[in-house]
Amino acid sequence: MYVLVDWHILNDSDPNQHTEEAAAFFGLISEEYASTPNLIYEICSEPNGDTDWGDVLRYAREVIPVIRRNAPEAVVVVGTPEYDRNLGGPALRPLPFGNVMVVLHFTPRPTERDSWAS
Repeated sequence: MYVLVDWHILNDSDPNQHTEEAAAFFGLISEEYASTPNLIYEICSEPNGDTDWGDVLRYAREVIPVIRRNAPEAVVVVGTPEYDRNLGGPALRPLPFGNVMVVLHFTPRPTERDSWAS
């Protein structure tokens, strides 16, 4: 069993609006559970609005080192722009960290979902 600790971004769109709070949160969690191998850190889920990969990358460069200080081998998951639907940025400019995953959420529109049934 794995536990995913998630910092979710919705109405605030850009994770950089809360970098300090996220870093403090992940600092506390990663210190408390540093030796827990089945804990995964998702540092920003579903960035959206005008947020682009550069914004997410800037945020990740601040937050991931906080986790790495306490849990250097932990898996870190990073959301992608447009509610985790845009992999263009990470493909062109990957995160400069190991043991990191980026997210893709595929959410079909109702008409697409209906066509799958046939």
